[in-house]
Amino acid sequence: MVTVSPKCVAWSFLAQITFGIVNFLISYTNVPGVDPWAVIGWIWLTSGIIGIVVGIYFWWNLGAMFFTDEQLKAAETYKQLNDQLLPQELPPNRLTLGAKILTIVGGMCVGWSQLMMKWAFATDPKSTGPLTAVISSDIIVVGVFCHFVYKERLSAMQVFAICIVLSGLVVMAVGDGGSAGKLMGFVYAILGMLTFAASLLCIRQSCRDGMAAWSGFIGRMGVMFFMGLIALIYTLCHRTFLPQDWSLWPDMYIWPQVAGISQAAGVLALNYALMYPSTGPVNVIVASNSIIVLALNYFILGLVPSTSKLIGMAIVICGVSLIILWQPKKTKKEEKTYQSRRDEFIKRSVMRSASMGGSIKSRMSTVFPDEKSPMPPTARSGAAGAFAVV
Repeated sequence: MVTVSPKCVAWSFLAQITFGIVNFLISYTNVPGVDPWAVIGWIWLTSGIIGIVVGIYFWWNLGAMFFTDEQLKAAETYKQLNDQLLPQELPPNRLTLGAKILTIVGGMCVGWSQLMMKWAFATDPKSTGPLTAVISSDIIVVGVFCHFVYKERLSAMQVFAICIVLSGLVVMAVGDGGSAGKLMGFVYAILGMLTFAASLLCIRQSCRDGMAAWSGFIGRMGVMFFMGLIALIYTLCHRTFLPQDWSLWPDMYIWPQVAGISQAAGVLALNYALMYPSTGPVNVIVASNSIIVLALNYFILGLVPSTSKLIGMAIVICGVSLIILWQPKKTKKEEKTYQSRRDEFIKRSVMRSASMGGSIKSRMSTVFPDEKSPMPPTARSGAAGAFAVV
């Protein structure tokens, strides 16, 4: 059964808030006279610049932009022990080419999902509510995939909670009062849902392969940097890069950059949340960011939600609360989660091998001759980013 760690919940809520801000700003900048390609381009470019800066920092300190969680933990430990011990060799980087490719594909999927959302809203602005519900229905895709492929079994209560959240999103959409929706708007929403689900699964798989959250963040934001450059060059050459009305400048330049900063924070939080084997519950919390959009509409624009939206918001909150507060009885007896056991294992292996001299790789069998690694099978394999202890 899937258990939800408090740290996982905290990272998920941070991702929910930041992605809610991004979606609100995407909808807010959907006004005549503002080119959608320019808005999306600035969002991507701003997020990408943050990722490039972070990548330069880690390249300077670790000598790589793609690194494992074990290497990052080891580097932090060596830094603390630098006064007593000589610098030790970092664990070897065992990240496969497939893990790196999935990181790049995940970044492309995040950007593509935002573009599809922007096009869906621009195609049929009167059906924003139903289109948002379609985009948020990636809960079903991710939940079913992780249940059968990753064996992250959901209990009956967790499945019930996911259905509650999904029904709340539907209630908010039905009461939107918009039109039935144009066909292309619906198609764009479906594509946005599928691509965002793909991005979540790519992030989860790279975490299972041992890639550090910061490393995945660098890879995805680096991809968005180049996507943003392409979008802005296209806007400059073929579309309207400068709005005719000066009052539209914030909508075309300032708010998209704010959305880009918020998106960078959201992707990093999502990377940390998906390091835990709770992909379904994480997706439920993040996908319910529509309540953040409703709150921002009320406090910033003064738009009072309708009764149906308030009811739907209450249903979503109840479903999310049920996922957070209810835990399977079997997992309540466990004193340590996979994440805490892994952190303790890495810390002990680094400190003991460092005190004995030599590299970690050559000392692992001596440090833990009879101890079984707390890593899952995928993390202990040669394709994973962790060193194996047999």
